[in-house]
Amino acid sequence: MLARRSLLKIVFFLAICGSTARAQEKTPTRDDLQKVYVDCLKKEGFSPQINERGAIEFKYEGGMYLLAFDEKDPTFLVVMYPNFWRLDSEAERQKALAAANAASSDAKVSKVLVGDKAVFATYEMRLKDPADYAVFYKRSLSAIQYAVREFATEMKKK
Repeated sequence: MLARRSLLKIVFFLAICGSTARAQEKTPTRDDLQKVYVDCLKKEGFSPQINERGAIEFKYEGGMYLLAFDEKDPTFLVVMYPNFWRLDSEAERQKALAAANAASSDAKVSKVLVGDKAVFATYEMRLKDPADYAVFYKRSLSAIQYAVREFATEMKKK
């Protein structure tokens, strides 16, 4: 009985310490998040720029990519390849919808989305720590490129 009380006290103490530590963790600001992502990209040889909306832009294999995040939800990050395919007509847009569906169905995490005038691809993720992006950036870019290739293949079919 004494051992059980001691164990309960220890568990209670650890629970309080854990919740206190979590309460003391600082929620990253927009500037904090931008710095983490910019530093990661620079370390990998990219030349990122922060645009007027606060998203981070960088060039990769001829395309302009974006990292966008929500400072209210610092675990969420989306990598985008915007406007990689222009749409010139409603008929082309309808074909793009079918191609995007096929490409997104085949891809694991990346998605191809069709707007009114252009098509873009995304890779959305949740990160325990924003610095974890350093582990996933290559996979996110290759997944987006895979989805874009699948989309292009579908668009070239008659």
